[in-house]
Formats: sequence, C-alpha cells, structure tokens
Amino acid sequence: MQKEVKGVTKAIYSAVNRGKLIFAAAATRGSLQPRAYPACLPGVIAIHATDGYGNPAIFNPSPEEGDNFSVVGMGIKSEWEAQAVFISGTSLATAVAAGIAANILDFGRTHLNKGLDRPGLFYSYPGMRYLLRSMAPLRFQYHFISPWNIFRELSDDDIINPENAWDEVCEKLRNVITQLVALGLPSSLLDSTRIIGSSGPNLISVHEANGREMLEDDVPGQSGLQIKKGKSRKDVNRYIEYLNFLHQHQAIESHKLNDTSKVSSWLLDFLNIDAQVFEPLLKSRAFPRRIKVGVLDTGCDLSTGFFDAEHNHLDKQRITGEHWVDFLNDKIRGPVDEDGHGTKIATTLLMLLPRAEVFIGRVARKRADFSSPDIHETISTAILHAASSWEVDIITMSFGFSEVPSCIEKAIDEAVGPRMRNKRLLIFAAANNSGRNEPERFPASYLRSVISARGTYPNGGFVDDYNPDGSHAPLYGTLAVEVPCTHKWVTKERRPKVLTMSGCSIASPIMASIAATYLQYVLWKMDQLGDEDRRMSQSLHRLFEQDGMLALFSETTRNGGDRRFLAPWQLFEGKGIEKESIWQSRLVAAGSSLHQRVI
Repeated sequence: MQKEVKGVTKAIYSAVNRGKLIFAAAATRGSLQPRAYPACLPGVIAIHATDGYGNPAIFNPSPEEGDNFSVVGMGIKSEWEAQAVFISGTSLATAVAAGIAANILDFGRTHLNKGLDRPGLFYSYPGMRYLLRSMAPLRFQYHFISPWNIFRELSDDDIINPENAWDEVCEKLRNVITQLVALGLPSSLLDSTRIIGSSGPNLISVHEANGREMLEDDVPGQSGLQIKKGKSRKDVNRYIEYLNFLHQHQAIESHKLNDTSKVSSWLLDFLNIDAQVFEPLLKSRAFPRRIKVGVLDTGCDLSTGFFDAEHNHLDKQRITGEHWVDFLNDKIRGPVDEDGHGTKIATTLLMLLPRAEVFIGRVARKRADFSSPDIHETISTAILHAASSWEVDIITMSFGFSEVPSCIEKAIDEAVGPRMRNKRLLIFAAANNSGRNEPERFPASYLRSVISARGTYPNGGFVDDYNPDGSHAPLYGTLAVEVPCTHKWVTKERRPKVLTMSGCSIASPIMASIAATYLQYVLWKMDQLGDEDRRMSQSLHRLFEQDGMLALFSETTRNGGDRRFLAPWQLFEGKGIEKESIWQSRLVAAGSSLHQRVI
C-alpha cells in the first residue's frame, strides 16, 4: 500500500509494543517509488529481495540511510496448476526473512537460559534489528541476511552429537546479547519482552533514539559493515540495476537459476570493484585521465534494450561523435549494427568500464564477412586509426583468421611500433571456439603483440570448446559462458528477451576490461607518485605494454599452472589499512620481473 491506514498503524504500534515482530515487503517498483506502507513505518522491519548470491533485485526500492535488509526472493520455484513456475518479489523475501527470525527465536527459547541469557531481548524491534545486522554483510548498499553466519552446516559428527553445534550457536547469540547490553538499551528491554507501556508516538521516539544510534557503529563480527552516507554511485548503480534486470528474466527463460546466478554474481562483483577501490581513491585525488578502449567488430545498435530510457540511454553519448567510426564507408552518421555481435560486445564494455572511454569501430556488416579477404584492409585501417587518432590504450577484437593476412600483421606491428605507440598498446583477441580441433586463430596467435583470450566458467574452469592448444604458456582465460549483454522486447508478449554471448568472442572484451581496470588504478598510482620514485614510475609505465600486462596477469594468478583464470578482483585482494600497500606490491613485483629479464 502507498497510503497510510490509521487503524493499521495503531494496531502495528500496539503489537510491536507487546513484543511482536513485524516484517513487511519493501516494494516492487524499483526506484519509481519509496518503501511501501507499512514497511516504511518505524518499528517495522522492511525486507528487500535478492538472488541466492545476495545481489539485489532490480524491483527493490532504492536503499535508504539505515537498515536495508534483504534476503533471497528472486526466481523462487513454486507450482501453479500442476506446472512449475518461478516467481519473484519482496513479498516472497519477507516470508523467508520471517522464517529465519522464527528459527532463531525458537532456538533461543529452547537452548538459552531465560533468566541469565535473556533471549527475550530478541523479541523487540531494536533487538531483532541488531541481531539481523550481526549476520547481514553489506552488499551493494543492502544488508544481505545470511543465516549461516549463525547456523553453520552440520558435519557428520554434529549429527551424532548435535550439542557441540548447539553450543556454538548459543555462544554467537550470547555475544550479540552482550553487545546489546553494552550499548545501554532501556532496562525494560533487558528484563522483559515489552518495550514500554505507552502509545505509538512514544514508541517511535524510542526506536529512533536507541535503535538508530545503536546501529551507527559497526556490528560485531562484520568489520566491513558501515552505514553508507552521501551520494550514491549513480552511474555504476545503473549497471548494477540493469544486470539484475537481465538476471531476473534470464533465470525465468532458462530455468537454470543456479547457473545464471553464478554469471550475474561474477559480473556484479566486477562492478563492485568501483566501490571498493576507485570511489575511496577519488575522495583524495581525481584520475589524471580515463583509460581508452577500442572495439573493432560489427558496430553497435542503439535501439537495443540496453539503451532504453529506463536503463542506460545516457550511454548513447559515450559511443557517438568521435567515439564512433564506420570504416565500411556506408555514409552512416551514427552507430549501427546489422548483426548484433558487436552490440553485445559494446554493451558489455560499457557496463564493466563505467569510468573508461569506449570507442566503436565498425569493420564488418555481418559475422560472415570476417571469412572474406575483402575485409582485411578495412581492419588494418581501423587498427591504425584506433592507435593514432583515438589513441586508445587497449584494442579488443572478437574475430580470427586461419591464415595470417599480411596487411593486418603489418598494421599491428606499426601500431605498437616505436614510431607510433612504442609498445604502449594492449591488443586482445579471441582465441578460437573449436577446442583442440583447431589452433589459435590470427590475430590471437600473434604472440609478440597480441594477448589471446580463452573462455572459462564463472568458477574459473576452462571450457573445452573455448580452450585451444597454444604454443606459449601460461594461457589465460576468463568468463565466457552465457554472459548477459543486453535485451530486446518480444512485441506480442511484451516481455524482454535476454541476449547473451558465449565463447572467446566475449572473453576478449571481458579480459580487456580487466586490463583496463588495472590500468586505471595504475594511472592513479602513477599520478600519486609524481617524481618521487622514478624507478617505480618506470615499472608502472611498463604495465601499459604487452609484456608488462602479462607479467601482472602472472603475478595475480601465480598458482594457476599453465592455464590461468583471470578475474578483476585478483589484483585487489587484501583487507584493512594495508590493502593499498598489498596492491602496490603486486604492481611493483610485475614491473620488477620485467627489469630482471632486461638485465
């Protein structure tokens, strides 16, 4: 409901005042509306929805300051008229959250000492609120309720002797109660299930005076949990919301919720690097410039669902004007794509690189055109334009040839050569999608100037079809299975159809995005150093070269063997105040390995 019903409000205050916990669905219209009534009332625990990995649903209202509890409520399998159906909503999530709370209350009632441990404290809004926060890590500005932070999975020994597991849960609950007592809640809360014997308005003041102040500090056991204040990352959040939109509909279409969730979770973790790394850095110093990435393919279709008004229509400006060139001379003013292949690559780059400049070069009308030698000169021209006119840091190409076109080989040599870029240009290309039946295709096979991209599952396992043999080691791969890129509308049914891409064609731009993310951090670090450390600055400059980036890939995947899985968070692993020193040490180690080779 959007309007308050006074009788319901009075009943809610009365129930809460008598130690009753009330959970309510937040809303299901996304940022179009705030929390619905009665979830917006003080004293009511509002619940938002996520997938099984904690990624917030697109239909959630925008997070507010304070509590933003969320739990699984997407793609829930049910049954209707003897048919399996998958349903989503904050209403479902609310039932799940209430069930979690009920299990904890029942456990406390039967295993904690009523007089000594005072489990009755959890039968209060502030008490349950604090308990939920103690097991709800912050994920994309929502507090994802994770009951396994209280109840761990039982081992075989636990099944035989459950008392040990029960003792662990009791100890965790006692720790939370101890923290509550230390925070100085009213004595009436500590000794009974009642909050206070007064009317609604007084109840509200108690919630705000005690509950809100109490939760401004970190919750025990969740060192990274903080109340987020200030402006949200609107640009990045748009992509997070869009990926959730794609994931929701992709799961409904495929009925493979687990598989699609893993891919979506991987992509959302990529986007979350912006909050973990770049947003804190930008508080002290702006980037000296943005990394530039060029993609050469079939173009980009601005009518695809990615650019819809409710999603990312502002991104049209990112790939028009000087950021778009039609090398086919079709006299087309703006971006176009007759095939769709290039569109999927372009939208993926736009999502994963919100702070980068993206340049689109149309070198083919259809994918079939890549089998014609007539296209070779066009690609050669595009490579040189990207290197000299666009001055990109990275070029990605998702096509390949069984033979080596001499004009393309010459263009690559010139682009990375001393007269143009002096090696400071990274080129990525798709390896091959025929497994070990065929070798790497050119230009991916051009080892001295191009980084070959292979395909993996989201867990890092290499896909046989996207993993051809290579004459060099290590071989690198990244996510390449059912990657959601954009959507189109099925007119008759008025529903979105998610457009995905699999294979080395999508691995190449994703690997290029990982490199671009690393280089954006390198640029910030170089600007911070200034002239203080010339040797370190020289080492960091080398990371813009093929050898340097390969050395960094090797440094961040040292335990991977001959075939290594790349993920963007590998460079940024580490916690606490020393994390930036850890990141810097990895950069220095990669650069130092190059100096050792030269010596």
